[in-house]
Amino acid sequence: MNKNLTLRRSSAFTQSFTGSEIRWTMTKTAISLWELKERIYDKAKSEKAHRFWGLYVHICKKSTLYQAYQDAKENNGKPGLDGITFNWIEEYGVMKYLEEISKELKDKTYKPAPNRRVEILKREWQK
Repeated sequence: MNKNLTLRRSSAFTQSFTGSEIRWTMTKTAISLWELKERIYDKAKSEKAHRFWGLYVHICKKSTLYQAYQDAKENNGKPGLDGITFNWIEEYGVMKYLEEISKELKDKTYKPAPNRRVEILKREWQK
């Protein structure tokens, strides 16, 4: 018997089961990443002494990671030191990849690659 079952994982994702296949679907988030950034910026500017808590929860959300992925892709982001490209991620499965990153962030086992350090040579100006 092949039944279709749809579960709502959060306000941003729906998980569908068709037999043995699992499929994630992105739905509209309650608050956009841009709106969240704007609210944090406004709060930080208006109340200099305010201390933020709970930001890590927002970073770990699959909806936040998905929006960050979309933003990087739209801005023609380049691979980091790990060499992972958008094509590789899409072949691997975007939602699967983001789910793994989300889990690593929640488990606090995520280790980002070191930043690339590039020295910019400056021309010596003659007098």
